Amino acid sequence: MKFDLNSTIFVMRKYLDIPSPTGYTDIAVLECKKDFEKLGLECNLTKKGCLIATLQGEDDENQVTVSAHMDTLGAMVKEITSDGKRKYHKIGGGCWDLLNVRTVL
Repeated sequence: MKFDLNSTIFVMRKYLDIPSPTGYTDIAVLECKKDFEKLGLECNLTKKGCLIATLQGEDDENQVTVSAHMDTLGAMVKEITSDGKRKYHKIGGGCWDLLNVRTVL
């Protein structure tokens, strides 16, 4: 299988451009469902809006599960200091070490 960087970037931008704050992931999930179905995967939505996509294999005894989230987690800007730096409020389980770096606007 040949890796196509341009295609990968296109798909990543497509999903990253869909606003998906926690609790409002419907559009991103439905777009992913549509793309998975085009690839021939069986897709189901749970009552809570989670997408389960299944690619049938040859052996039901040995299965692989991949899990991911589509909501935007990490931090929310809680303050902009007088010298133009941002202070964050942590949301979810994002990588806090990256958020501790104060960046200038």
